[in-house]
Amino acid sequence: MAPPKLHELTFVQFAQLKDEPAILLALKPAPDLVIAMIEEAGFRPNIRWRSRNLETIRSVVGRGLAYSVIMGRPIGGRSYRGDELVYKPIADDRPANAVHLVYAPGGLNNAKFRALRDFSR
Repeated sequence: MAPPKLHELTFVQFAQLKDEPAILLALKPAPDLVIAMIEEAGFRPNIRWRSRNLETIRSVVGRGLAYSVIMGRPIGGRSYRGDELVYKPIADDRPANAVHLVYAPGGLNNAKFRALRDFSR
């Protein structure tokens, strides 16, 4: 019996992507973090492309040319071209992702900043 296709799985392990081409977001520190996580799985990713534009990445993935690892899920399950996109959580252990609230001096005098701070905690 053939192994299940990646889109049929609930979670994906990096090792399952070993022989697949990748497209990565070319904005630091995202690519460094993704490469480090994949190398933890025991291989170097086959990076075919890099792009600073998330919609370009989604279009390449939607055409079936590569996979990508992104830090969050954009709205919508289709590329601009209309190709369906499948998002899967990574099963491997991953480093914690820190969130920092940055604001101008006196910013916490603003009720919106305080609400965001409280929500983020």
